[in-house]
Amino acid sequence: MREAWDSLLERSPAANPFLTFEWVSTWWAGFGEDRRLFLLAAFDETSSRLKGVAPFMISRSAGFRVIEFIGTGLADRLNFLIEAGAEGLIDEFFAFLNTRKKVWDIISLRDVPADDPHLACLSGAAARSGWRILKKRTTIAPYLPIRITWEEYLASKSAHFRHIRKQIEHRLSRRGIDFQVRRIRSPLDGQIRDDVSEILRKSWKWRDMTSAGQGELTEGFYFDLFREFAMKGWLDLWLGYLNGRPAAYQIDFDFKNTIWIYNCAYAREFQQFSPGSILMARAIEDAFRRGRTECDFLRGQEEYKSHWTSERRCQQDLVFVRNTPRSRAAHLALFTIGQNVRRGANYLAWIYRKRASRSGRPSKNG
Repeated sequence: MREAWDSLLERSPAANPFLTFEWVSTWWAGFGEDRRLFLLAAFDETSSRLKGVAPFMISRSAGFRVIEFIGTGLADRLNFLIEAGAEGLIDEFFAFLNTRKKVWDIISLRDVPADDPHLACLSGAAARSGWRILKKRTTIAPYLPIRITWEEYLASKSAHFRHIRKQIEHRLSRRGIDFQVRRIRSPLDGQIRDDVSEILRKSWKWRDMTSAGQGELTEGFYFDLFREFAMKGWLDLWLGYLNGRPAAYQIDFDFKNTIWIYNCAYAREFQQFSPGSILMARAIEDAFRRGRTECDFLRGQEEYKSHWTSERRCQQDLVFVRNTPRSRAAHLALFTIGQNVRRGANYLAWIYRKRASRSGRPSKNG
C-alpha cells in the first residue's frame, strides 16, 4: 500500500509524521507482535483511488479487546488519514465496525487533535452507531508559529530570556569546555548510532523505558525509523558533544514545512551544562533561517517549551463504549478503575521526584 498511502498523505489535511507509511509500518514491525492488525482502507468505487485509512489495531488488556490507532504510546498525534472533503468516510468506518462486533470490545483513540474536523464526525458517527463517546483526557501541545525573522523573534523575547541563552554557552567557554554540534539528515553510520545509544542509556528516559520492559525495543524502533525518515529527507537529528563525548541529542522531523520536535535526551553526568538547551536553541534558529512555518513541540507541557512559546493546541483521548455488558465492563476495568490506579502511581512518582529534588538528585525531566 506504500504508493497509494503516500499519495493519500499528500491529499490529507491531517498529514503528520505519525501518519506516514514509514512510521506506521516501522512501529508495527517493532511492536505489533502481540497485537492484531485491523487497518481499514476505503477506495473510490470507479477509480480505485485510496480515499481514506483508519490505521487501527486490536490490543488485549485485562482480557478485553481494544481498538487503538497503530503507534499509540510513541506517536504524539494520531488520527484518521482521509483526503480533504471525504470526512464522511468516518461513518463508513464505524458502520463497518458495527459488522465486526465480535472481534472488539471497546475503542480507545488517543491524542486526537481537539480542533480537527474529524472530531465532529466522530461524535456524529458514534451517536448514529448507538455508542457513547467519552473524552477521558486533554493534553496540551505547544507550538511556535514562524512569521518573522530570527532576529525579530529574539527581540520580542524578554531580556532575561536572551541573557539565559547567552549564559548557557558562555558558561562552557569560561570553563574551557569545547561544545560541538553535529546535525544528521542522512542514514546513521555505526558511530552515530553508538553515540545516540550512549546518550539514551545514560539518560533518565532509559530508566523509564527499561522499567516498562521496552528499552531495547524502543531503541531499535528509533534506529529503524531514522533510516526510513532519512531516505525521505524527513530526519533532522541534532547531536551535542562536550569535549568529544556524546552529551545530548534532539530528534526532530522536517515534514510539511514544519519542524516536529519529537524527542530530547541528555546524559545525566552533563546536566549542569544544559547541553539539551543548546541543541534546542540551535534547532529552532535553524528552522527560522530555513524558512519553516512552524516548530511543533508536540504533546506535553514541559517547562522548557513555555520559554519558547505561549501558543497551545489541545489533544483529546476518546473512548467509545457500546451498549453491551462486555463493553461497559471494559470501560470500567480499563478507564475507571485503571485510571484511578494510574493516578495513584503518578502521585507516588511525583512524591519521589520532589524528594529527589530536595536531595539534589535530578528528576526524570531534569
